[in-house]
Amino acid sequence: MRPTSLLRILVIALATSATVNRAARAADTTPTAPVAVAVFDFESTDPKLKDLGLQLAQLLTARLSVCDDVITVERQDLQKIMGEQELGASGIVNPETAARIGQYTGARVLVTGRLFNAEGETSLVLKVMSAETSRVFGLASDFAAGAPLTEPIEKLTANLVTLLREKRSALIANVPTREDRVARVKQKMAGRALPTLTISIPEQHIGPAVVDPAAETEIGLIFSQAGFTLLNGEAAARADYRISGEAFSEAGLRRGNLVSCRARVEIKVVPRSGGQITLVDRQTTVAVDTAEHVAAKNALQEAGAALAERIADKLATTAK
Repeated sequence: MRPTSLLRILVIALATSATVNRAARAADTTPTAPVAVAVFDFESTDPKLKDLGLQLAQLLTARLSVCDDVITVERQDLQKIMGEQELGASGIVNPETAARIGQYTGARVLVTGRLFNAEGETSLVLKVMSAETSRVFGLASDFAAGAPLTEPIEKLTANLVTLLREKRSALIANVPTREDRVARVKQKMAGRALPTLTISIPEQHIGPAVVDPAAETEIGLIFSQAGFTLLNGEAAARADYRISGEAFSEAGLRRGNLVSCRARVEIKVVPRSGGQITLVDRQTTVAVDTAEHVAAKNALQEAGAALAERIADKLATTAK
């Protein structure tokens, strides 16, 4: 296909995407955060279909990028990240590597595809993989070889948006509330003496400065609501365990008024007596919001919450 033809199709695809958006909104008016999706180049064992696989992936990404329910990973960023991590080779994007790729790219859903010719038609089979739950769903589309791609891509985009909505609970991990986490920490420590804690996790946002340590605050809030005593200042030296570490966040994908931020929190838990470290752990998360600082804080908060439960797991094995 000539470059001018591909450009024409891209323009038509973007112009007609309003139809998909209207159908998506009509099907489900429940407000939900958009899903971060990464579309990889579609593969084929037929050399004649290699360029077509690239074009279809570009067109699908263009169509998805203007859908209200989706925030797409920029293809140039995806290629750069995948190249740096040496994960771009054929066959590497699979359910086993999805979680790792999701951490690198911020995508919660990965879309791969394979093209092949059969009886005068070109068939495209998509795999829609969750980076969080390991669930995989399939989509298929057939179109006449050499026919315009506008209509097949329009139908494929509509079907993919519908699948993302209908299978959202299977593709996107359910994030427990703070109350859920507090209840689980209490259950883990039931019947055990609660050690005193001191927490210090300074954090940095790569970009405009943010205030207040969100990860440290979330960990402290969960433990305090679970009945632990938190010590600070001069009293911190008397704490049974010291939770320390560092955290940072950085803006990632942007689409319209939405911005996603990735955060990573690293911690270690050390007993007052020193010696062997009780726990070393880390957590990477992604959050989306209209404000960069809020997205960064939400990502740090969720990372801290996840770590709090794993800290409680370890403390439960050492407490008497």
